[in-house]
Amino acid sequence: MLFSFCKKVIINYDRDENDIFSLLAVLLILHVFPIYFLNDKFGLDLLNWEWGIALLAGPALALLLWLYYWIFAQSRSDGAFTLLNVSYYLLLLMLGSALAFFPLYYFLRMIDKTIDWQHLNYLLIAVTLLFNVLVCLIFSLRLNFEAKKYFWAIIIAVIGLVSLVAPFILVGKVFWHRSLDLEGKIIELQNLQQELIQKRDQVNDLIKVYQEEITILSEEIRQDSRAVGVNIFNQAQNHQRIVLDLKLIQMQKAYIAKLEETNSRLQNGIYELQYLERQARIDLKIYEILPDDEVREMIFNINKTINLYMPEAKELVLEVDPAMMPSQEQIWEEIFRGE
Repeated sequence: MLFSFCKKVIINYDRDENDIFSLLAVLLILHVFPIYFLNDKFGLDLLNWEWGIALLAGPALALLLWLYYWIFAQSRSDGAFTLLNVSYYLLLLMLGSALAFFPLYYFLRMIDKTIDWQHLNYLLIAVTLLFNVLVCLIFSLRLNFEAKKYFWAIIIAVIGLVSLVAPFILVGKVFWHRSLDLEGKIIELQNLQQELIQKRDQVNDLIKVYQEEITILSEEIRQDSRAVGVNIFNQAQNHQRIVLDLKLIQMQKAYIAKLEETNSRLQNGIYELQYLERQARIDLKIYEILPDDEVREMIFNINKTINLYMPEAKELVLEVDPAMMPSQEQIWEEIFRGE
């Protein structure tokens, strides 16, 4: 069904605006989804500035051309640079990139399951940029001679700029010594460890604050219950101050339980990062005799672990499920236990 829809819009292009914009929305999801899927599932480092440039180069160029001709070009009346045509260009770009990405990825995985993904990123980026150029060629065939001249002037300028910068980036990445890869990963592990340790200390401080507040509130409840002659929970329900203090303790105990879960995850992350750092340091000492597969697998595991624990280093958010809170009666019994 989706294939037939694509065929109708791509091959039998009839300037149906609704069809084009609908398919554009679908392909936008297909274009972005592989990046997040591979990054989360396989620990690939795809969310970086290089991929940002590769994915945005085509759409940015299309919008730049559209604005240029809309504002300055005298030939804009020929209808070549309308928002509809630019959308058609974006549609082809995203379809081509999405269709090229998955076959190339699975083909390379079949060849070598431990392939060096840090270098493979640049091959995938090159494929994406190649589709940008091919779609520019397809789009230029729809223009008149005057518009085509301006169009390719901009294309050549962009390709020339990329050609000047790309060799330095690609050569540096391809011939980057694997010992430097390990050293860089060790630094990433150390930085994330420090962030997790700081977050763990912050969590422990919050737990202490809540525990101290619970102690103060518990003493207030004891004093108030003695003052009004209350010694059972049902009677305490008639005294607003006692009820409010119990609610505060109820909420703070829920916060403490959530913080203790977070603290456990942070501590596990610190231990795992420390283990990987030690292992990487050992491998770094003997990297000259290590097989390439072991170095690649080590870097892959480090990337996957960093992506796993990176969210834990972000801002702390406490979301408490009311169903998990201890009951006020249970808190009352804990306060007066042994009296």
